[in-house]
Amino acid sequence: MPIITLLGMRSVSSFHLYLHQIVFPAGILQFPTFYPYGDDPNYLVFLNFGGFGTVAGHEISHGFDQNGRHYSENGTLTDWWTNATVHGFQKREGCFVDQYGGFTIKAKVYILDLADEQAPNGTDVHLNGKLTEGENIADNGGLRVLKSCIVGLTG
Repeated sequence: MPIITLLGMRSVSSFHLYLHQIVFPAGILQFPTFYPYGDDPNYLVFLNFGGFGTVAGHEISHGFDQNGRHYSENGTLTDWWTNATVHGFQKREGCFVDQYGGFTIKAKVYILDLADEQAPNGTDVHLNGKLTEGENIADNGGLRVLKSCIVGLTG
């Protein structure tokens, strides 16, 4: 059964499959990721480029995060990076874990998953950078792709 059948077209969650497939359900082309502008001449079309471009860049980046890097161009599980590439990735990967591990938020609701701990309302929650590593790498990748696109469009 196709994955999109399981999620439904209204889903707003895209995802990366390690078989070199990225799924963008139609629902992601809705507010707040995608802005309808109709006949408004003051509408800034770059909001749609930015919103969807960041999501697309995020999903592409998952192909090169701590999990995606283990899959070849055919989607088979293998270590295809050179030792030097793996070493460089691990060095940079540690920077992400350390940076995000230093973030603290005040719990507004009962949180169970952000930091892999329980936190009642008002409690300081320390993010577990290792737990959120793949999403942190992908978010940064998405923003880098977006920046490249903006620079490419504006010169």
